[in-house]
Amino acid sequence: MFAQNNKKSQAKNFGWLKIIGIFTVFFNVICFLIFYIHPKRWKRFFKGQKKEINELTQGKEDLNRFCKDSACLIKDLFIPYDGNGHKPKVLRPKSLLSYALIAISVKLIVTGFLFITYPTPAELAAIISSNMVNLVNESRQEAGLEPLKADNLLAKFAQSKGQDMINRDYFAHDTPEGRKPWQWIDRSEYDYVYAGENLAMDFKTAEAVHEAFMKSPSHRRNILNPKYKEVGMAVLEGQLGGHQTTLLVEFFGTQRKDLSTLAKTPEQPVKQNNEATLINKNTENANVAGEQITPTEESQTASQNPIEYPNEGLIVVANEQKSGKALVDLVIEYSNIFFLAFLIFILISLALNIFIKIKIQHASIILQSVVVIALLLAMILVKFHFVEQVSHQLLIL
Repeated sequence: MFAQNNKKSQAKNFGWLKIIGIFTVFFNVICFLIFYIHPKRWKRFFKGQKKEINELTQGKEDLNRFCKDSACLIKDLFIPYDGNGHKPKVLRPKSLLSYALIAISVKLIVTGFLFITYPTPAELAAIISSNMVNLVNESRQEAGLEPLKADNLLAKFAQSKGQDMINRDYFAHDTPEGRKPWQWIDRSEYDYVYAGENLAMDFKTAEAVHEAFMKSPSHRRNILNPKYKEVGMAVLEGQLGGHQTTLLVEFFGTQRKDLSTLAKTPEQPVKQNNEATLINKNTENANVAGEQITPTEESQTASQNPIEYPNEGLIVVANEQKSGKALVDLVIEYSNIFFLAFLIFILISLALNIFIKIKIQHASIILQSVVVIALLLAMILVKFHFVEQVSHQLLIL
C-alpha cells in the first residue's frame, strides 16, 4: 500500500513538474523569439530547452536546478549585472530594432487589411447601404412581410438630411430650428403617404447597426411596418460630435400611388428582445436614432390610421462580446492590445534597467528605448484608416 501511494505521489509530482517546466520553456521561447530572431539560434535554443525538459521529467535534474537555469536566462535578458555588461539583452540595439520592425510590420498589415476591406468612404457607404437593404428585407421576410424596394429618391433625401447633420454638427430627427424629418422629402418628387426614419452613427458594419435597430422597439417597428413599400439609405463619413464617424440615414416611405397595393395585414407586434442591453440615457455621444414620421394633414386624410411615432429618448447599446464583433472590430481591437502590451513590456524592461543598478547607466540604451516607446505610442495613437477613428460606442434614439 505504501509503495502504491508513493507511486501516485511521484506521478502527481511528475505532472506538476512537467506543467511548470512547459510553462517556463514557453516563456523562454517567447523571449527568445523576440530577442534573438535568427534561424540557427532557434534550432539551438529549442534543442537545449527540450533537453532541459527531458532531464527534469526523467529525474536527471531537480526542479531547483531547472528553475535556477531558467532564472539565469531571465536575468541575462532583463536584469543589468556584470555578466551582461549591465546591458540587458532585451534592450540592446538589435533587440530594439527588432521591436521597431515588428511594430511597423503589424501596423502596416492592419492598415492594409482595413484598406482592402473598406478602400474608401464611398465604397464603405455603398457596401453598408446595400447590406442594410438586404438585412431589412431579411427581417421583414422572416416576419411574413413583403420586402421593401430600394428607392433612389428616398436615398437622395436621406443623403441631404445626413449631410446637413454633418455640416451643422447635430444628431437628431429635427434640425436645430425645428425642421421635421419628413420635410426633407420633396412631395413634388415623392408624394408620400407614410414615411419613417432611422438614424445611426459610430458603426463599422451594416450588421452591427441593424442588430441595434432590431433590439429597439421603435426602430424595429419602423423596419417591420407593413405600411412601408420603399426604403432609401444614405451612409456618410465625416466629423460629428467632435470625432470622426460613419452616419446612416434610413428613410422608409409609401407613395400615394402605391396606397391601394398595401397588404391588408395588421401591423406586426414588436417583440422585446431579452438579450438586448438597452439603457435610456440622454448624452452628447448620440449614435443611433429611429422615428416613425408623423404624416402631414394631407397624408392623414389619405389614411384612416395615421402613424404614431415613439419618443424613447437616447438609448445606449452595450458593446457586443468578442464573439459577436465584426472581423474589422476584432482586428483593430487586438492590434491595439498588441501595441499596448508591447509598450508596457518595454517600459517595465527600461525601469528594471534604470533602477536595479541606478549608478551604472548606459545613455545609449535609455535613449534607444525611449525612441521605441515613442514609436509604439505612435502606433496606438495614429489612425491611418478612417474606420479606426470611428467611436466604439453605439447608441440609439
